Formats: sequence, C-alpha cells, structure tokens
Amino acid sequence: MEHRPAQVLRLAEEAFAMTGSWVVFYRTLLAPGGVVDQLYETPEARRYFETTREFAELLEMVTAIRSQDDSSSGTHEPTRMITIRVPRSLHAATIRESEELELSINAYCVTKLLQPANPRFTPLELGKRRGRRPGPQLTLTKSKVKSKTRRSKT
Repeated sequence: MEHRPAQVLRLAEEAFAMTGSWVVFYRTLLAPGGVVDQLYETPEARRYFETTREFAELLEMVTAIRSQDDSSSGTHEPTRMITIRVPRSLHAATIRESEELELSINAYCVTKLLQPANPRFTPLELGKRRGRRPGPQLTLTKSKVKSKTRRSKT
C-alpha cells in the first residue's frame, strides 16, 4: 500500500506527457475505473490516497493541463449537466468568487468539483435521498381521455 502513491504519480507523469486534454488525463487517472480506482478499491483507501503529497501533485497536473487545454470538454467524451439548488447568498458568493478568479461559472464549479469533499465539512443527509438519479430516466406523458356524456331530456 505504501508504494501505491508513487506508482500513481509515475503513471500520472507518463499520462501528463502524452495528453494535452485534461478530460483524458482525469478519466485515465481519477475517474471511476481509472488508475486510482484500480489501486484503491475501497472508499476508505481512496480517502487515504487523497491525503498524500502525490495526490496533491496529481491535482496540480490536472490544473496545469486545464490551463493549457483550449478544447471543449465534449471533444473527448460526452458532457453531462448538473442542476443544483443553492440559496441566493451562496449563488452570489459563487458569482463573486468566479469573477475574482476570472473564471466562468462552469469553470469555477468544475474546479470546485475536482477537489475531494472533506468528511469533516460534509453534513450527514437525513431522510430519503432527493434528486434525479444518474442514468436513463423514465418519461411519463399525459394522454387525453375523451369521455362521452349523455344528455338526458327532461
């Protein structure tokens, strides 16, 4: 286990030299099924890796490639959209910080999503999970039903 962070970093350096696309780099190393997922099979093991110096270097590599990658992320794989509800004050803070960093809202949010969530600052969700599930969604359509009514003669 102690040699795995160095192994990830070595593979990351190879991938870094071979691709100019942050999406390809991310998919190869950090996405589900990537190098990190293969070497750290449990959530606990992945959380351990996220505390290492090598993980910080990996994130710096992603940042460097993102800074130089002018291709659309949809060029290398299909994109998906996430819609979230946030309080007005958090929305305003997001806009302000993205403007201060001279980033689009999308680039700002992707930057935030690339950072691991810290369990210390992540609330426990109580009750039933809400929101749209990933994957194909069923679509219900309304159909009109015509009814014939009889008029009675009085």
